Amino acid sequence: MTSELFSPLRLRSGSVLGNRIAKAAMEENMAGDGQLPDRQLLELYRRWAAGGAGLLITGNVMVHAEALTGPAGVVLDEAAPLEPFIEWAKAGKAGGGALWMQINHPGRQVQADMPGVVWGPSAVGVDLGRHSSRFGRPVAMTPEQIEATVARFAVTAARAEQAGFDGVEVHAAHGYLLSQFLSPLANQRTDAWGGSLENRARMLLDVVRAVRAAVSPEGYDNMRRARPVGLCSVPTGPPLPLPFRGDRSSAGPVVVAPVGRHGPGFPARAAADHLRVPHPHRTRPPRPRPSGRLRLPPRPGGLIPARPGPEEPEDPVGPQRAPRATTFSRDLGSLRRHAIRALPPGGENRAAHRNGPETR
Repeated sequence: MTSELFSPLRLRSGSVLGNRIAKAAMEENMAGDGQLPDRQLLELYRRWAAGGAGLLITGNVMVHAEALTGPAGVVLDEAAPLEPFIEWAKAGKAGGGALWMQINHPGRQVQADMPGVVWGPSAVGVDLGRHSSRFGRPVAMTPEQIEATVARFAVTAARAEQAGFDGVEVHAAHGYLLSQFLSPLANQRTDAWGGSLENRARMLLDVVRAVRAAVSPEGYDNMRRARPVGLCSVPTGPPLPLPFRGDRSSAGPVVVAPVGRHGPGFPARAAADHLRVPHPHRTRPPRPRPSGRLRLPPRPGGLIPARPGPEEPEDPVGPQRAPRATTFSRDLGSLRRHAIRALPPGGENRAAHRNGPETR
C-alpha cells in the first residue's frame, strides 16, 4: 500500500524532496571549540540522515557571535571557517535527503551569565516571575544595529549555501529576536519598527528579502518560521499531516515529526516500515504507583493535621513513600485550615462532619 506521505515533493524553487517527512529544528547545544560543529554533531546528523527523512532542519545557528542562546550554540558568521559546516552538510545529506539550516538571533533571550550583548526591540526583559533574573536585561536596538542584524542573516544564509546546505529556515518564533519585534508586548518602539503590525513586521520581512537576495535565485529554499509557515513543528506524539503552504502547486501533506533522544533518525513509528532502517523508538517504563489510595488517619474533629502527631506513625504508607506522605499531610492540612477560616459561622461543624470518619 502506497502513501502520498512517501511520494516526492517538488518545491517552488525547483528542488525536490524525496518524501514528505521532515525532522523539525531542535537546538542541539553540541557546538565544539570556537562555536563550530564538531564530531559529535556530525555523527548525530549521520544517524538522522540514515532514517530516510526527505528533509532535516538543523537546530538554530546563530548569526551573531556575540549573541548566543547558550554556551554550546553553533555560530556561522562572516568570520567562521567554512570547512566544519561543509562536513556538517555532507553528514546531514548522507542519506539522500535535503538539509536546511535554521538561522536565528536570540535577541533578549540570552542567559544572564553569558558574555556578549543582550539586544531587543525595547528595553523590556523576559518576564518569568522569580526566574526572570536568569536572562540578561536587554538594551533597545538602534536603527544601525537593526540593519546590521538584517545583514548578518543574509551573510549566514549565503555561507550556508556555500557549505552545501540546501536551504535555510529563518527563525521567527519561540520568543527570539524576530518574534520579539512582532510582539507588541516586547516591542514598544515608536519609530519605523514599532507600533502597527506593518512596522513590527518590518525587520522580519527585511530579513527574508535580504536572504533571498543573498542566495541563488533557483535551487535554494528559504522560509520563515512564523505562523503560518510551510512546515509546522509537532512537539509530541505521532506525525500529523499538514498542508504545505509554501508550494501551492503541489497537493498533499508534509509531515514534521518529533524526533527526540529515544529515536534519532527515525521520524515516526508509523513511518518506520517504509524507511530504510528499523525504528528503535523506546519509551521510558511507567513509574511505579502505590497500590490503593493514600489515606491518612483522621484526627479528632475529622481534620487532617498539618504535621503528624507524636502518636501517629511517621510513614503511613511504607518507608519508600515517607517524604511524600509527610509533604502531602502538611500541604493538605494547610489548605484545610484556610478553607475552615473561609466558612461562615457554624460551618466548622459541617466541614468536620463531612471530612470525619464515616459512620453507618
